[in-house]
Amino acid sequence: MQKKGQFTTGYMLIFELILAAIVAYAVFEAVNNMPNITEAKFFSRDIALLLDSISSQPGNILFIYNPPTKSLSKFDFSFSGNKVNVGKDISDPKINSEAYPYFSNSRTNYVIEDGNSIAVSKPSLMHFVKSGDIIKIASSSQQLDKKFNPHRRICGAIPNTKSVTIDIGHGWSQTKANQGSLYAGDKGYENVKIVQYESEQVRLLAQQLSYANPALTFTRSVDVDDYVSDRMSKLTGDVVISLHANSEQSGKNNIKAFINADSAKLAESSALACSLINAMTDKIEFVSGSAIIPSDISFLPADDPRQVLLKDKIAVYLELGNVNEETNNLLQKNGKEIVDAFKEVVK
Repeated sequence: MQKKGQFTTGYMLIFELILAAIVAYAVFEAVNNMPNITEAKFFSRDIALLLDSISSQPGNILFIYNPPTKSLSKFDFSFSGNKVNVGKDISDPKINSEAYPYFSNSRTNYVIEDGNSIAVSKPSLMHFVKSGDIIKIASSSQQLDKKFNPHRRICGAIPNTKSVTIDIGHGWSQTKANQGSLYAGDKGYENVKIVQYESEQVRLLAQQLSYANPALTFTRSVDVDDYVSDRMSKLTGDVVISLHANSEQSGKNNIKAFINADSAKLAESSALACSLINAMTDKIEFVSGSAIIPSDISFLPADDPRQVLLKDKIAVYLELGNVNEETNNLLQKNGKEIVDAFKEVVK
């Protein structure tokens, strides 16, 4: 009888030891995970507030996120349904993660790239980029290089662009107006060189556009001597886009979009200029700068090419690249990208 009692007591002791071990392990895991839970809560709230702050600031923003006292690399991060989710493995629903909302202000029009959903796994740091109305998130500079467009703007609604006329370049009348000469060494020869180069590049671009969109109409198909007044009579589309090259100091490759400041279609023209700049700068890496420039056309001479910015039409006058950059001119080097950008906007 005594032996049986001793045997039972021995089993109870083993059971109690196992139970104590389980409790100790559970307590150890809870204590061990407590800093992770606290950090996950910190990151979910901190990043959500960061996104709200970035969205409320004007202009384009690049922010590198790397808190000095916390380790991002312990966690996975996802951005979906306007919530930051932070956890050890967010792909496993059995593992708890911390979530916190961002863009809670109903007036916020920003979206996270990729359909408002993105995941980043155990990054060493994160880049947050606001480019126009899109906020992009990258975990490396290599990804950032492909994602960041500092020229992107927030545009209005793109107007109907089904009836579009493309106006091609300055033409030889501008050479004559600037006392140009076809002979090297003569005064005005540089003017001819610039206009000749511009006409050639813009004409090639217009040719590619005509192949891409046969519905477009053009003020001219060859480099004939058309004065501005002659070209204006051929602006039959509801939308007019005039194509030109910049002539600037070497090293510059800008995109300038002029619109008529006194136009009855000012908002629509601005939206079209904005959309064209966004589409082109998304595709072309080495754009130096970009601008939308409202201009008072009434003060310009009658033969100024910007006279094509008629008041009753949606009209944009584009200056692209730089004729003084013969080997690095975006008109010459990025014709395909420009055509692809037009195809996105002019449908």
